[in-house]
Amino acid sequence: MKNPLAPLLRCCLAAGSLLFAPSLPAAESPRSGETGRYRNLFVELLGKTEAEVDAKLEAAFRKLFYGDPWNERLYFPGPDGTAYIPDVGNRDVRSEGLSYGM
Repeated sequence: MKNPLAPLLRCCLAAGSLLFAPSLPAAESPRSGETGRYRNLFVELLGKTEAEVDAKLEAAFRKLFYGDPWNERLYFPGPDGTAYIPDVGNRDVRSEGLSYGM
């Protein structure tokens, strides 16, 4: 036996999906890869200044690349222009450690 309300239910579902479908943007904004300008979400969402963001990034970079090798540094250059990133949990070097660092 068919449910007599099935066609009505289908129509309601179709109408509802049209009402709640995301609207298309009016005009597509230029993409960051094309313009070379990237949004700084730390400034936009957290209200930080450019100087605060730059200082924090510089401090993190210095710590990871030039910091104390026992508890800060993650990048270790080799003698012949190579480098490695250790797996700190297992105290060895693994290929996935390098890919995570990239």
